[in-house]
Amino acid sequence: MLNKKSIIILCIFLALSLFLVVWYFAPPSEEVRKFSDKIDRYRPEILTKERENLLLEFDEFAFDHFPILDDDHPLFIHSYLLSDLHKFYRLRFDKLYSEIKNAKVPDGQIKIWYVYNMGVVAKTKNLTIGFDLANRWINFDIPKLADQLDILIISHPHQDHYDSSLVNRALERGVAVVLPSGKVKEEWREPMRSDPKGKELKEIFGNSEHLISMDEDETKVIKQAKITAFAAEHGKGCPPVPTRWFLVEVDGFTILHTDDAELIGSEAVKKIPGGIDIFLMDIRAPNRLSEISFLKPKIIVPLHHWEIFHGKPSTIDDGENFRKILSFKDEVHQQIPTSKVIPLIWGESVSLDTEI
Repeated sequence: MLNKKSIIILCIFLALSLFLVVWYFAPPSEEVRKFSDKIDRYRPEILTKERENLLLEFDEFAFDHFPILDDDHPLFIHSYLLSDLHKFYRLRFDKLYSEIKNAKVPDGQIKIWYVYNMGVVAKTKNLTIGFDLANRWINFDIPKLADQLDILIISHPHQDHYDSSLVNRALERGVAVVLPSGKVKEEWREPMRSDPKGKELKEIFGNSEHLISMDEDETKVIKQAKITAFAAEHGKGCPPVPTRWFLVEVDGFTILHTDDAELIGSEAVKKIPGGIDIFLMDIRAPNRLSEISFLKPKIIVPLHHWEIFHGKPSTIDDGENFRKILSFKDEVHQQIPTSKVIPLIWGESVSLDTEI
């Protein structure tokens, strides 16, 4: 039998839990819905002054709704999940998912959706390909994306670049999951790290027949897409893991996803054919302008900005936001005028054709 004190504590706990559940599932505020609707009125590929102002407005909106406790404490998961920024992201994701599911892309066109961090979905007439789709803590519905994919590419096994639930769901559906080859060590509550005595990464992910490991400089044709993997290494400060840049040739388009890593060797970029159509790049990369100068991509989509749950909210501290991206856009315009930078907000998409 519970005593009176225990009953009171239990009632308080249940009431608090009910309040949090109701708050979590409550619809977005009018402010959140209006700002999301405002974003949808713009075409991202047309970078007018008004569009640039909208991107800067997003920086202000996200910062104002970012649940920071103080400069000395990291962002806690529960504080984000109950915030307006989370409701905003869920609203953007629902729109994105519906569009990917229902989009009929005509021959000679490709559509690119920005999901989160370095996560992108590309859809042509024949194939839908996901790159580095994560993170479930940002949005619990993200595994649903597996239902719309033909191919899922994982650049490296850091948890802001893949989601285990999404991968498992993809494998169950027969989605081809492409990842780097290499042996890793996996420990409880520790990130994977390269280890010559460890297990092959493919085994860690389940060793399914739908898992496809790719070695350095290897090319494979997977479900009508020609995919080439290039050797890369993750930046300092993180345990080394198998890492690749992936070049995808699909339905007349070339897409290069750079991971958040550097190619191995100063001449490595010269292995990649120039004139690629879509360059999905890490905005933080130190050699980005020299790489763009050599590759001369037609379209550049800067990624790895406004990332949440990467420890302390360094995206704010380091300026990895749209103000930084617009400054980068100006540099590209001055030095490589044939390349066009198209910044995307969560849930936005851009449609391109072979006459990019």
